[in-house]
Amino acid sequence: MAHYIFACDSRGRDFGSFILNSETFQSDHSVIMKPGGQIHHLQTEIEKYLKPKLQNVVIFFAGICNFTKKIRHAGGIEVIYRERNVPEIIQQLNSLNSFLISKNVLLKIASIPPVSLKAYQIFKQIRTSSFSDAELSQQQLNLFEDVEIVNNYICSLNESNFVNNIHLEKDLKKISTKHRGKSGKNTKKIVKYVFNNLYDGVHPNAFLKEKWFNVLLYSTSEFVCSMSVDIESDTDTDITDTWDFKRVASL
Repeated sequence: MAHYIFACDSRGRDFGSFILNSETFQSDHSVIMKPGGQIHHLQTEIEKYLKPKLQNVVIFFAGICNFTKKIRHAGGIEVIYRERNVPEIIQQLNSLNSFLISKNVLLKIASIPPVSLKAYQIFKQIRTSSFSDAELSQQQLNLFEDVEIVNNYICSLNESNFVNNIHLEKDLKKISTKHRGKSGKNTKKIVKYVFNNLYDGVHPNAFLKEKWFNVLLYSTSEFVCSMSVDIESDTDTDITDTWDFKRVASL
């Protein structure tokens, strides 16, 4: 018998009640929701919920707090990019993975959807920012680049654990095609993030929350039946990992 542990930050708010109302998921489970929780914080919490007599399975849906933090000042509250700390984030992911392997726990990590720093400013109606528009745009660009690197690493970890990936970030991606040359036959695929379904630039609105939660629940089916394809939040869209970071993303 399996015991499922869903570990998430504030983006997983209401996940516990969502599971209780699910007609399809009736397995033994625990939900850890830690606002502001970084990867190593949730690792500490997960250890408390392990059941030694059962096969524990961890579905991990967190990590954005390793990239961002809230700051409060006279002008209001902002979310900013911490610093370029990809090696530290990867180290925390490795620590989580190694710890759970040592406990004979199965682990699947969802990709980390990024946030919009500007949208959060607008939502909070801050009076003045600690950063110029140029500085905020550079933070946003760094965030996109580093989240992409970490998400690629998450995929490699899942593959090393022989589990499928959960591509939640693809719900925020929009693809467009740019025609180049006189004939227009040369095309370039452009991928950018659009944050319409993050009501404050960070957290999912009701529509996206339900979609992500359903995907997380569905991801548990891999542990009771064999699946041959990656699980994607939006299975109707074929999105490649093509990037053009010179374009200004929608904030």
